[in-house]
Amino acid sequence: MGVVFLAVQDFKTTFVSDWVVYALLGAGIFFRVLEGVEGDWSLFLFGILAFCILGLLGLLCYYGKIFAGGDVWLLLALAWYLPGTTFTALSSSLLVFGLGLLGGGFVYLLGWTFVLTARSPHLWWKEVCRQTTFGRIG
Repeated sequence: MGVVFLAVQDFKTTFVSDWVVYALLGAGIFFRVLEGVEGDWSLFLFGILAFCILGLLGLLCYYGKIFAGGDVWLLLALAWYLPGTTFTALSSSLLVFGLGLLGGGFVYLLGWTFVLTARSPHLWWKEVCRQTTFGRIG
């Protein structure tokens, strides 16, 4: 529920509320520790591993100017919710999560391109002609 709230808020205002991200992060850590107290510390340890892997990915995206700070924090919070008590399960979860992230970004990019093209097709065609050989002889 918090992720949907943040996605809508980010889409509308390009701002992510820190309190929601920190609540997701705290709840994820709390539930992993709770699992550990009940006797299965492997889930907590693999949560730390996922946190480190997605933290590294988030930092690379942040310094590459792909993500903003709130997006990195959201990625770190979501790391605690990935399932996996073995390396195979965690790596497959990370792979599915990464492919979903890339696929969602692609669908968003493609949809936004269609929206912008439909709003002003003459500007779109002008830009296509400028960047390609259309309209140039020789």
